[in-house]
Amino acid sequence: MYVYNKATITAIATDDYKIASTELTVNGNKVETDENNQYVFTTDVAGTYPVKFVATDMSERTAEKTLNIVVREDANKPYISSLSDKTV
Repeated sequence: MYVYNKATITAIATDDYKIASTELTVNGNKVETDENNQYVFTTDVAGTYPVKFVATDMSERTAEKTLNIVVREDANKPYISSLSDKTV
């Protein structure tokens, strides 16, 4: 993923009865779902971000999964090779 791009995170939880709630955090911050009920993460800072997904069932038992998202600077951004001041 590159800076300013959106990362759509699909997280699916199942249970033999019913899932009561789910929560996804990136770098400790809760991520809301979009209109398609998917989690969307955007940042303007390159780095590695820990992602944690927690599902809770109706009996209040929880399961969690973690991973890292790596955000890089855009390799295709414009490049300026030199710039100098000139007096005319």
